[in-house]
Amino acid sequence: PHPLIYYLGLAGWIEVAGRSEFALRFPSVIAGVLLTAAAIGLGRTLISPRAGLLAGAIVAFNPYQLAESQNARNYAPVTAASAIASLLFLRALRRRQRSDWVAYGVAMFVALNTHYDAALVLAVHVAFVVIGWLAKRLAALRAKPPRPVIAELSFPRWWPLTTAVVSVLFGLWLLYAWPALVAYHGFFPTPVGLDRVLGRSLATFSLGTIAAIRDAAPAFALAAIGGVWLFLVRRGQATFLGLYTLLPIGAVGILFLARPMFDERYLVVLAPGYLFLLAAGIEAAWSIAVPLGVLVVAGLIALTVPMIPQTYAAMITTRGDYRSMARWVTTFGSPDDAIVATGHGQANLIGYYLDGKRDVTILDNPDAIAAQLPAISTSHQGTFLLPYFDSPSDVAATQ
Repeated sequence: PHPLIYYLGLAGWIEVAGRSEFALRFPSVIAGVLLTAAAIGLGRTLISPRAGLLAGAIVAFNPYQLAESQNARNYAPVTAASAIASLLFLRALRRRQRSDWVAYGVAMFVALNTHYDAALVLAVHVAFVVIGWLAKRLAALRAKPPRPVIAELSFPRWWPLTTAVVSVLFGLWLLYAWPALVAYHGFFPTPVGLDRVLGRSLATFSLGTIAAIRDAAPAFALAAIGGVWLFLVRRGQATFLGLYTLLPIGAVGILFLARPMFDERYLVVLAPGYLFLLAAGIEAAWSIAVPLGVLVVAGLIALTVPMIPQTYAAMITTRGDYRSMARWVTTFGSPDDAIVATGHGQANLIGYYLDGKRDVTILDNPDAIAAQLPAISTSHQGTFLLPYFDSPSDVAATQ
């Protein structure tokens, strides 16, 4: 069901760079670097040159962004592509040139075809333009004496066409992928409340997945200060960052009430907007007094840096180590032992590390497990079982 750009790009990339883990992860590393550059540009555009450098530094040393920049998935690329599209969007609004809107449309199309999450950023752009239009209309109605407002009440000239073209092209892909998207229900048995989505997402984007919500409370406070300060000095920019941060949480949080499949990475595209609010909080302190700004920077460093090695450790210890598993099976198992996986993902992962030297049997539904697993176990000296999460197949296999 995934859009094609990342996976087709990865398929071509490994033919050039090889199939090592370094090669597989490297596109995400590039995306992390591009996100840092985009963060600097967005920070300069929305807040100030100093805030741009602060935003770049915050993104570069953020534990969650470091983790995703080593993950051979499309989350780091979609975050970078969405941030670049947002930067080009703001430039197009400011300069109002056709070439700028073309550049934005291409970037937004790339983001949408990297991961569906980019649709949340497109929604932010649409909401920002509409809110701006409504604000101008309200101001014109309140003006005394009334004045001509035809030019002020029109949308940016090329924005409707750009948005329509990008939306139609993305909609064609959605029509194709819709059956697979509807069939996916995630792994969560109960609905997830909006408060949980908000707290857990922002805590993760502050300090990484291992951080408790209470641990990120100082970051929440700094972001809130930054948002209030920016609203007082640059209302339009504050509106954009508020939408960038909260609109995805609201939209997806409502979805999770009906389809409980919450994971922080599904909201990764909002992380830059939230991190920019941290930069705005530092800028607010700096504008009051330079020592206060330096103190806030030091506090954020003290809060963030210790989480980086903990994030690296968690990446090793809290997920299946298929490389070591394959080495263990090869060293201590018998060549005749059966290897059974309850999903294609586990089979592909251990198959990669076994380098095709052992067959892996996939039993991905309870009926197949009940019918075939006992026979497989009795016909081999030993059996290795690779469950995935807590699916019905896993439960049937382990009972």
